[in-house]
Amino acid sequence: MSTHKLNFINYKSFENGEIELNPLTILLGMNNSGKSSIIKLILLINQTIESGKFRQVGEKVDLGGAANLFRDLNTKNDIKINLSISQNNIIQSECSRFSGNVIDDLYSKLFHFDIYSFFLKIDKADIKYKLEAGDIKGALNLLMKLRKESEAFADSHSYEDETKSAIRLIFESSIKKIKFSHLAFEGVSSVNSIEYTIAFNTISGLNIKEIKIESDNDNYWSIRRDKTGKWKLMSSNNKLNRIKKIINISDAISVNGLIPKAKEKIKSANIAANLKAHNIEYAELIFRVIYTAALNATSIFKDVYHIPPLRSHPERYFANAEQNSEKIRTDTKSVAAYLAERPELKEKANKWLEKFNIAVNTKKVDDYFNSIQLESNGLSLNLADVGFGYSQVIPVLTTSILAPRKSLIIIEQPEVHIHPKMQGELADFFIELAKEDGKIFIIETHSEALLKRLRRRIAEFGATNECTSSSKESSTKSSAISKDKVAIYITEKNNQLRTSTIKKSTISSTGNFDWPNDFIENDIEDIVEFMKLQG
Repeated sequence: MSTHKLNFINYKSFENGEIELNPLTILLGMNNSGKSSIIKLILLINQTIESGKFRQVGEKVDLGGAANLFRDLNTKNDIKINLSISQNNIIQSECSRFSGNVIDDLYSKLFHFDIYSFFLKIDKADIKYKLEAGDIKGALNLLMKLRKESEAFADSHSYEDETKSAIRLIFESSIKKIKFSHLAFEGVSSVNSIEYTIAFNTISGLNIKEIKIESDNDNYWSIRRDKTGKWKLMSSNNKLNRIKKIINISDAISVNGLIPKAKEKIKSANIAANLKAHNIEYAELIFRVIYTAALNATSIFKDVYHIPPLRSHPERYFANAEQNSEKIRTDTKSVAAYLAERPELKEKANKWLEKFNIAVNTKKVDDYFNSIQLESNGLSLNLADVGFGYSQVIPVLTTSILAPRKSLIIIEQPEVHIHPKMQGELADFFIELAKEDGKIFIIETHSEALLKRLRRRIAEFGATNECTSSSKESSTKSSAISKDKVAIYITEKNNQLRTSTIKKSTISSTGNFDWPNDFIENDIEDIVEFMKLQG
């Protein structure tokens, strides 16, 4: 299972914080302790990816003025956002791709000199295979062997000296490029995270100041914007520090959002097209590494579906709305249209509602309007005429079902206005979708019923692993979930220091975890005082 981590520094009330996105990620804490800030940060990342530029105000989230993002509203201290990377061999694969282009170009030049017969002796696929396997020395040895044979071929066919010199120059240029591409990133060959530094400027507003690629041995290299607005290459690697002087990275990269874009010079560049190495080729290589790393790190935040704590009030009739199949909306108006148009959605939602002897359906009023009906005991009632809680839980069910596989679903207070029994059933609902569809849920909740059901399912999974012969344990296996697939985070606020903290609760295989202090203290106090009055 890939690990998705989000670290942040100097963001809103947090000095620093970290959250790991597990299939079920639970956020607990008192009001105004920082839970919503974390959710808004994820929505900000998603909004920035979708728009292609850094935006704190948009359709997904409105964070107000830029200063609101900074701790203590102090825009002099930069915000840092660090995202984990699951593909550790990005640099190796991009260097191999770059070297492969060099090999392709080399062979095209050899063909120009009419020495096709040597293609059969040393196939370029053999060289590429060695490059991809990390055998740089072996690949270069094959190139040197091919060079000698090519020169011998030129001699035997009475080629002019200029031809032989050209062949030698082609090989020397190619070898130089391949050596550079692999040596330049020495020490940072395995990457694990990408860090964005976000600064505020009174003229340009929020902007990306630095993008840093980090390895697991504390080495790094980055691109950093200087005071003139140009990008400079930075590194902990001495070799790259020497090389960066010849690379004008600003000619290659344009950065407005989290995923950089290639400038036209890069888009039109023919890698290794000339006999001499040009810095634009290496700038393109560096762009590719940054681009691929950013794409990998932000992939989890690309498909985000958010259900806020305040769902809309149930209406009696809903205007028919055209639905874009590529973009799922979570408002009740859209939910009504989805239920009317997608029988499979209605079937899956009713699977869970039948536990409460109720089913959801739609009724066409005319060509322009339809209604949501709830059916129970032979009666069909309009959504506006039944308990308010159903209108609040239906968007939770439909959005969770409709969201694509491996998408990220954020639900704030799924328990709002619904009975504790249904709150517990929601825990099972989230578990099933997380296990079967690979969806990731971030649940912000105050529901003890939901937490206790989750605790039970973790314990059942642990018991099933220890003793699979029990029929009771086998019957609960579909709802049971491993503690490794659950993360529970507790946010706390220190009002004197104006600081929020987030800590991960330890979960045992028997389902025990650390509850927030406010949950336990209040409960214990009420029980003690109640027992005192029992005589």
